[in-house]
Amino acid sequence: MGGVEYIRNLILALANQPEDIRSTFDISLVCPPTIDPVLHSELQPHLRRTYYYEKDFAQRTLVNRALWQYKRVALKRYNPKYDELVDRERFDFAFPHLDVRPNSRRSAHWIPDFQHKHLPHFFPESDIHKRDWMDSMAAYKAARVVFSSHAAKTDFQTFYPDATTRTEVLQFKTSPHSLWFEGDPNAVQRQYNLPERFFLISNQFFQHKNHLLVFRALSLLKGTGVYPTVVCTGLVDDYRSPGFAQQIRSAIEDQDLTGQVHLLGLIPRLDQIQLMRQSLAVIQPSLFEGWSTVMEDARCLGRPIIASDLPVNIEQSPPDCVYFPRESPEALAARMQEWWESKSPGPDMGRELAAREQNKRDVQGYGQRFLEIARGNG
Repeated sequence: MGGVEYIRNLILALANQPEDIRSTFDISLVCPPTIDPVLHSELQPHLRRTYYYEKDFAQRTLVNRALWQYKRVALKRYNPKYDELVDRERFDFAFPHLDVRPNSRRSAHWIPDFQHKHLPHFFPESDIHKRDWMDSMAAYKAARVVFSSHAAKTDFQTFYPDATTRTEVLQFKTSPHSLWFEGDPNAVQRQYNLPERFFLISNQFFQHKNHLLVFRALSLLKGTGVYPTVVCTGLVDDYRSPGFAQQIRSAIEDQDLTGQVHLLGLIPRLDQIQLMRQSLAVIQPSLFEGWSTVMEDARCLGRPIIASDLPVNIEQSPPDCVYFPRESPEALAARMQEWWESKSPGPDMGRELAAREQNKRDVQGYGQRFLEIARGNG
């Protein structure tokens, strides 16, 4: 979902540029035929054309398959089918795309983070090798690499000190839909049978998202007679650790938190946003992030955040955000107790309006920064 939101936000940031800028470029989208039709209908008015994998690529004939395999193995190309589409359609710039040919200045690769370097125990060896191979190709073969944060760029320079690629930082911003502000947070809260007051965590249940630490914080607070409610949205699954979903459920049961922790799973985006508007605060407890979509969502809604002390979270620095040491359930428990006893549920219409106005400026700056990179002026 993070990758989908990244592309959506980028297209909308470009589409909402002032007319004198917007008239200087066209946007096309390359996507799978299974793209969410609601998402596509939102983006389609801003697109010159949509290209679909397989349908708009060269046909998978015996000759083409042999040629692609040769290019992948002998010429070290990452995606020769995509290269051919870029050439055929004469795109001025393709992003994100790992093109390692001499003319790859017409594209840029995207590296959101280096989680597999910092937390290798959360990855199978095959994933680590694939990511290392791609990052190495980008470092020494691609013309440009884009990072979502200065923290990621610093990591890249540490891991690849002699890289030859040009590096750029593009800190993305959320482009909220107008429907976000027209919904009824109380109705959605009641729809999911939730109490009026709750903290919200909106992350898929990957191990590095650190949900277990939040549960330990709740258990500590329970021992002092404080009983905050935490609502979790996101798929309860980690493909890298098939048993983790059961570990999550067992932790809730073993610490007797069933009445305090609500696992909603993957819910409609609009529902998630209404719950964020209603929440006391968003908790972002991750052990690692590239640039948090959740924190950008909370920023544009004017909601407070309790975040782990990752360098990238501090770099992101949304208003009304407090940080805690990411390995300390005691520190998180103290922050949660303070806000549980002092914060009120949202939405706060004054803060929300101010956040919306600031968001318009942020999104416009984000789109203009991307155009600088695309035109080689970054």
